[in-house]
Amino acid sequence: MKPPETLSVDTYIYVQEEAKRICAKYRSIFKDLGEYSLEKIFYYIIRNIAGYSDLHVVMSDPNIEDISCNGLGKPIYIWHRKHESLPTNIVYVDEEGYDNLVLKLAHVSGKHISSAFPILDAMLPEKHRLAATFMREVSSGGSTFCIRKFRPEPFSIIDLTRLGTVDTRLAAYF
Repeated sequence: MKPPETLSVDTYIYVQEEAKRICAKYRSIFKDLGEYSLEKIFYYIIRNIAGYSDLHVVMSDPNIEDISCNGLGKPIYIWHRKHESLPTNIVYVDEEGYDNLVLKLAHVSGKHISSAFPILDAMLPEKHRLAATFMREVSSGGSTFCIRKFRPEPFSIIDLTRLGTVDTRLAAYF
């Protein structure tokens, strides 16, 4: 299993090695599990500790530009490059779990969010923009967040002409 693009290699290796060390230490508990089952367990450990929990898969998809949720009990929406706005099947119904996700996003960005400071604008380690509100201090529906993902490589002038965004003569002028 290779590290997802949303994780730094050092973090991925550290969490994976610690999970394997603990599994070896308590091997009597895990003796009946096959290799496939252990790999699934390691995936979920890495995803939930070092990754973005339930958002990990959508954060890893390079075609998704925007991820947002407008409160508890509402589906997380994504903006896909080809399919535009789509609701996902990810819905938080547990307020404490949802607030913990928003806290984790704030923590990963190196910022603080709380009921005393319920509004957050931050940047995630991958340079994606995060806007969040916490609990019911700002939004009556509970915590909210929006992650604006940016391309790892910005559009070049050649990309813009191929997409038809910029005329070739204008591109030559620039």
